[in-house]
Amino acid sequence: MATFREILALCNLVDLGFKGLPYTYDNKRRGRANVRVRLDRAVATSEWRDLFSAARVEHLVSPVSDHCPILVCLMQETRTTPRQPRRHYEVWWERAAELPELIASAWEEAGQKEDMGTVRKGLDNVMNVLQSWSKKKFGNLLKELDKCRKKLEELMRDNNDREAIRRISDHMNELLYREEMLWMQRLRINWLKEGDRNTKYFHQKAVWRARKNKIKCLKDDDGVWKDTPSDMERMASSYFKDLFTRDPSIEFTDLLNLLQCPHARGLWSVMREVWDLPAEEMLFEHNPDWFMHALKRLDVDQRVFFLMTMWRVWHIHNKLTHQKQPAPIEASKRFLMSYVNRYC
Repeated sequence: MATFREILALCNLVDLGFKGLPYTYDNKRRGRANVRVRLDRAVATSEWRDLFSAARVEHLVSPVSDHCPILVCLMQETRTTPRQPRRHYEVWWERAAELPELIASAWEEAGQKEDMGTVRKGLDNVMNVLQSWSKKKFGNLLKELDKCRKKLEELMRDNNDREAIRRISDHMNELLYREEMLWMQRLRINWLKEGDRNTKYFHQKAVWRARKNKIKCLKDDDGVWKDTPSDMERMASSYFKDLFTRDPSIEFTDLLNLLQCPHARGLWSVMREVWDLPAEEMLFEHNPDWFMHALKRLDVDQRVFFLMTMWRVWHIHNKLTHQKQPAPIEASKRFLMSYVNRYC
């Protein structure tokens, strides 16, 4: 130990102290065979301490390891305005046996699903029921994990009964597994094996992805960059409003003429043999909003078939416009059926 202290002095390293349990190693044996000692510590130079004057060291607790994890916090935590929480279907909910029955019941409560509007209401009802159930049954996962960690630290500090420590450790292991699945889901990782617990890595990856995808500023029509939330909200709203406003320079007769092309009519006729597409007279209305009127009259499946066929018709139109040979009608038919069967 004297040699260790000499090395610290030689390198001008100072112990940063700690907060939490007074030891970092516990061999978890009973009675007089139990050994608890502070083996692990964080040290730094005076220059480093000047750079990170608010740094602190915490001894965390672990339900499985005989060494306590050491957490070095470099900065003081700053409170930010809480954001409106987003609703997620949490994968770790599937640890509860009653989940399938709960989802089926909530879906039935929403009534008959006749169009996309009622389907969305049904999904909203399922999510509302699941959120309420999760709040009552599990609470906030991260807060529960923090409470469990503090409880385990308290029991270990007081040298409490081993059975009580074991129960809390088992519960904390379950919470850690749920936390692992939570960050795995946020990061969209599906290759993680059970037991490969490295939550810190996945948490950092999710945070990095969120930072990378965050829009920090937008350029307006005059080429000026705007970075305030109010300006960016206004610009985004204006952009999508203009995007989905009908362009007056486009004549609806041009779209109707597109469907009157011999290639388009041939494809439409072939696809009507296998799909429930609307009759042609439904499409040829002399109304600028004929396309939306046609969609409104169709059910969910018909809309998929209609939009996919229109997409392929437009593809054929582009080929002909650029003087390229379009694919044979039978090839387009096979492509559309394969695409819808695979992805829809």
